[in-house]
Amino acid sequence: MELALTINVLGIREDDAWCAIALEMSLRGYGKTFDEALDELNRAVEAQISFAVQHDNVDRVFIPAEPHHLKLYADLTT
Repeated sequence: MELALTINVLGIREDDAWCAIALEMSLRGYGKTFDEALDELNRAVEAQISFAVQHDNVDRVFIPAEPHHLKLYADLTT
């Protein structure tokens, strides 16, 4: 069975790299480009969900990102 999941992502520059942050999961992906960071983040999301399901611990999947990232995202989208 395949499920669809929507996750809000904040992209920020950190030095010479991009960081993609999954705001509902407090996961990060890094890359030279935002697309590379997003690809890495997608793999991290899949791994976290898979691990949680395998260990019957799905309540640990959704851990909010740091408050300053949530605020930045809210400021940018309102």
